[in-house]
Amino acid sequence: MLFAHEALAGRAHERHRLREEDAHRVAQRGRLLLRRPLRLELRQSRRRQVDGGVQRQRRELLALRLLHRLGLLLGELAKAPEEILGVAAERKAEPAPFHVGHPTNVKVVAVLASAVVVCAGCASAAADGSHGRGALTDAELSWIRAYVGWRSDLDRIRLAGGRSRAGQALAGCSRSLARAVRREPSRRLRPAARLVRRACADWERYAVLFGRFYERNDFGVGPAMAAAETHAGEASDRAVRSLSSLLWESRPLPTIDRASSVSRLQPRYRTTANTLTSRELQVRCWTSREWERVLREAAAFEDGAAVDADGFANFFTGRINLGPDVCKSLDDLTYRGKRPHDGEPLDDLAYGAFVLAHETAHIAGVENEAVATCDGVQRTAEVAQRLGAGRSYARRLAVAYWGRVYPQEPGEYRTVRCGPNRPLDRSPGDGVWP
Repeated sequence: MLFAHEALAGRAHERHRLREEDAHRVAQRGRLLLRRPLRLELRQSRRRQVDGGVQRQRRELLALRLLHRLGLLLGELAKAPEEILGVAAERKAEPAPFHVGHPTNVKVVAVLASAVVVCAGCASAAADGSHGRGALTDAELSWIRAYVGWRSDLDRIRLAGGRSRAGQALAGCSRSLARAVRREPSRRLRPAARLVRRACADWERYAVLFGRFYERNDFGVGPAMAAAETHAGEASDRAVRSLSSLLWESRPLPTIDRASSVSRLQPRYRTTANTLTSRELQVRCWTSREWERVLREAAAFEDGAAVDADGFANFFTGRINLGPDVCKSLDDLTYRGKRPHDGEPLDDLAYGAFVLAHETAHIAGVENEAVATCDGVQRTAEVAQRLGAGRSYARRLAVAYWGRVYPQEPGEYRTVRCGPNRPLDRSPGDGVWP
């Protein structure tokens, strides 16, 4: 799930940020995750109230994104999210204080190209047995959590701390890394750790050249300064990709096109999601036991102790991960032919179709949770129809979500801009909502 909507193409300078204060996030303390190029956008778990009804308790989640924005959407390089989804951007990008602008987006495109390769690399890493050694250990997760926290602090200072403070932080990158992040506790973390240290060396070189460029007007160092910045960002990105390949989320799963109680790739849900975005993606359904493990690792990448979510979109890998309750609802709708007409069973089916639509908006590049939610509710009927519901029943599900579930969403998932003939209405004036 996502938050404050921004045009990715206008935020190329932030592509190396690890996470942000938005979206169905994990722990601030407690929200949904996910926006990642490794961008994790999590949808908070629904909790039924003791008195029943349609109340849903959701802990706030803090957005997990390991590789912030790539600047342009994978597979849709020239389009910003609002162009793809037909919604208006909520805010403009703000310039980073310690960043030298580049006259073209060639560097961004190069990073995107590497990310496309990475997605394939993640799959091959899982296929070649990298997960044969089991899930990440407590010590490894502790190291990742320390790295994510340190990286987030460094990026915050680099992008918004002012020129002087940012320069000092980058110049002391290796020292602060050594203080905050201990030596990696296992061999499989070494490749990422080496890349992190390499990134620091490049940031330190960048800081020196930056000082010469601005303080001494030594403009001849400009190309070397730009190269150092690029190398630092690329090393950081590669470190995150290396860590991503170790996630339990990345393990190979069987493809099963039917209702099932095992962890699996779900091709029909993927095909449905692909009607909403042209990006390549996967939809993964998880058992309760494995879902706990997936969320446990997600919490470490968010620098949090725990995560409770119904689903999340990993922007970096193009994976939509769904918890067992959501997958059960989708299975009931798609394969078991269940068509309840009221109450909790109806809400559950509506919520399942909505979550798939919502997370697909994140995969497409929408980061604002309220915008992704508004887009998701307007796509709920379309998703339900493609999963086998009749037209009128699909509309019933969308209306049920809008009327009974949407009002119970946390504040960050709702906005006055969402509603009939309001700014986020995909088809204003047609008399149809949602």
